[in-house]
Amino acid sequence: MYKRQVHEDVLTNLALIRELRVVSRTTVQSYRGTTKPMKQIAEELGVTYILEGSVRRVGNRVRVTGQLIHAATDEHVWAQTYDRDLTDIFAIQTELSQQIAGALKAALSPEEKAFIARKPTTNPAAYDEYLKGRATRNRSPTGSKAALASAEESFQRAVDFDPDFAAAWGELAVVHSLRLFWGHDTSPGRRARGERAIARAVQLAPEAPDVIRLAGTYAYYANRDYAKATEHYEKVLRLQPNDPTAYQSLGLIQRRQGRWAESLVNLRKAVELDPANVSHVRNLLASARYCRRWDEARTMQQRLVALLPEQLREAWALAQLDWEATGSTQAVDQLLARMPPEARDSELGRFLRLNWAVVRDDFEEFKRLDKLQPAYPDEVNPVATAINAAFYYHAHGDKAAARARIEDFVAPTRAQVQAEPDNFRAVGTLGTLEFFLGNTAESLRLLQKSADMMPESRDALDGPGGRYFLAVGYALTGNKERALVEITHQLKVPSGSIPSSLRTDPAFFSLHGDPRFEALLNDPKNNAPLF
Repeated sequence: MYKRQVHEDVLTNLALIRELRVVSRTTVQSYRGTTKPMKQIAEELGVTYILEGSVRRVGNRVRVTGQLIHAATDEHVWAQTYDRDLTDIFAIQTELSQQIAGALKAALSPEEKAFIARKPTTNPAAYDEYLKGRATRNRSPTGSKAALASAEESFQRAVDFDPDFAAAWGELAVVHSLRLFWGHDTSPGRRARGERAIARAVQLAPEAPDVIRLAGTYAYYANRDYAKATEHYEKVLRLQPNDPTAYQSLGLIQRRQGRWAESLVNLRKAVELDPANVSHVRNLLASARYCRRWDEARTMQQRLVALLPEQLREAWALAQLDWEATGSTQAVDQLLARMPPEARDSELGRFLRLNWAVVRDDFEEFKRLDKLQPAYPDEVNPVATAINAAFYYHAHGDKAAARARIEDFVAPTRAQVQAEPDNFRAVGTLGTLEFFLGNTAESLRLLQKSADMMPESRDALDGPGGRYFLAVGYALTGNKERALVEITHQLKVPSGSIPSSLRTDPAFFSLHGDPRFEALLNDPKNNAPLF
């Protein structure tokens, strides 16, 4: 834990110096255990110097060593060893950062000196919890309810240990904002806790770069206040011109504003500055997919496979990209054929095979796997999984199985909508569930309401999702004309639907054979890059 702390915080301090470009710990970690020469590593990272070091803890004492190497000549420019009490860990980090800057002859402004010398907390227990919370949030799947709940507990303990820990208050606020954003809990109480946490962070350290960044993230996810969030991230970039997270955040905001071309530029900049950061790569990959830039999407997915070689999900996603781009199932079929039994029969393996059975329209295999595995990996939304299964049962005429598949989720979703009437995700989910209960008029009313609550003019990324479910509702209730209007729109906007998924989506089986639907799917322009 402390090795990661020192490494990460020294790099964070150095990144505060305008004259330096610093590669983040996430990218550097990909070289752990490498036998590559220093010169090659430096060329791959686009840097001149490499910082090596170690951290060892014995009881309440810690030894930190560091050496700065000029990669082209293998010359040791600076080296130092520190033996201190654990309580001096922040002083060590400050001294390390200042001495490295001096060795590089980087001029430190008074503002930069003050930022580097700051101590985030004097309470080791609070800092431990802060590190645990960050690790949980950063390493978990996007929007994971369990991960966010765990991170919230860690950050809450951190501020309980040290009520003056500004960054921990900011991180706690961000977790609250993400719970709001993903629809886990949009209650007034959740929002009030988030507002109190971010206000406390800003009160304690209004000019600290990490607090400015966290305040921007809170404005983004809690309130979709893109103007305020942009203001904060641009301020961070004035303090830290090479901060990849700020570029990524600007890119994420711009795509929600419908500024897709600008968004791609900033997301690429984040990956350029931090090429092995999984989060940055994922976001560029997602935008490339949304914009149907298939070659760029493949390149990013190949990078994820290289960064996460043991993860089945990444290999699957690479093969599935071929299906999305071309409609061919060959790559996924070949991956399934060579998949070892332990992977095929894992929880994730069965879930992926279940989804592929729908694509291949193998109803018997789908039923077998759906009965075999009622539960799915933690990051999978069980309500969405049940709805997708219900669509397929319904398409094959088994309305009783479709209804049975979703029944357990009806009462909790109705209760959530009643408690959180502004939760557009919950309203849309309930609209879909009502269809399978036979309440078609209510289903269409709720689906329309959800789409109206989050139009594309407010969010160009989430907006098309609401209109997709409207298309589903129209198709399932026999209104082909309205369904085709919505599908035509889906094919013209980023993050809308694509021909390969529409062709195999059981919600649209009733449109198969309609010449207008077939023409839309067979038009190459409807799967060509949008930007």
